[in-house]
Parts: sequence; C-alpha cells; structure tokens
Amino acid sequence: MPPSAVYLETIKAMEKYPDKRLIIHFLQPHHPYFTLRNFKDDAMTLIKNSVEEGDFSLRGFPREPPHKIYLSEIYAYFSLHRLIKAYVENLRIVIPYVELLLHKLRGRTVVTADHGELFGEIVTPLLPIRVYGHGIGRIPSLTLVPWWVVDEGDKSKLRPIRDIKKDITKIERRFGFRSFTKETIRLKRVISTLKLKGKI
Repeated sequence: MPPSAVYLETIKAMEKYPDKRLIIHFLQPHHPYFTLRNFKDDAMTLIKNSVEEGDFSLRGFPREPPHKIYLSEIYAYFSLHRLIKAYVENLRIVIPYVELLLHKLRGRTVVTADHGELFGEIVTPLLPIRVYGHGIGRIPSLTLVPWWVVDEGDKSKLRPIRDIKKDITKIERRFGFRSFTKETIRLKRVISTLKLKGKI
C-alpha cells in the first residue's frame, strides 16, 4: 500500500468525519520494501505471487540456518545490510506524507509506531539465536517506538508545504505512485490541453 493511497483516504475521512479523531496507519517503514523491487533476485516476485495465491508460506525461500529465526520470511532472502538500508529508505518514503498531514490535521497529533523491528538481535541471553522481523513478545527493540506530539501551535515550525510537496513529487516519480493533489491533477489537465492546442 503506497503512502499516497493512505494520504488520500485520510483526506477523505477528514472531510467525511470532521469532528472525529483519526488513527492513520501507514504501512511504511514495514516491509515489503519499495526499494528492493528492482534487484535481480526474485524475492519480491515470490512475495507478490504468494499474496495473490493466498499462500503466505513463501515457498522458495532458502532454508533457515538453525541459529536464526525469521518471523517475517523476507528476512531470510536478503543480506542484513540490504534489509536495514531498505527499511530506512521505506521510512524516508513515508515521512513527507506524514509531514503534509501534520499541516492539515487539526488539533493535537501524535506520530508513533505500532512496533519496532528486529534485525538479527539475540532476544534472550540463554539462547544465542538471532531473530529477524517482529511479533515475538515485549522486548525493547519492538516496544520502544518514537512518540512525537505536535500541537496546533507547533505547526508553524514544520517544514514548508512547498518543500514537502517537492519531496513527494520525487518519491512518486521514482516509485510510480499516482499523484494525489488536486493541484497536480489540475496542472496535468492544463498541460495536456496546451499540448493539444500546440501551445507547448
């Protein structure tokens, strides 16, 4: 689910329920990672096929070494360096959409996460087993998450909307997300009309 789709649905919900509190849940930085989709290996194809077939076992992944536990099987397929890099890049993809929403949401807003992520941590000193993914109890790597409170008065300190929209345009071009602003859609129509009339 690209962040632009979540952003659009949030705007619709704000318009439909102006007096309600909203819980907005972006998928990123959670996998699948957009930045892994163009690598030569076929992990993302395996994931896509497994989802389409309703079979989440992801057959075809390499066998797990006995000293590792993959709570999310995608971790079995990529090097740790690539996974951490992809996680960070997925976070960078979603942040501008969050920033733009902060400008639009009224009142107090809290930005947080529902869980952290394990990248090969040993979760108990009794067993030297490295764990990847999430969903294995209450350990600090999973439960210590960011908590950023933005009050109405803080919004003047946010990055300017024009800078945020520039970042979003770059992201959407790079990953093929659809443009989401009414201004962008209007501008594209005007450009198309001018091209048809031979003016540009």
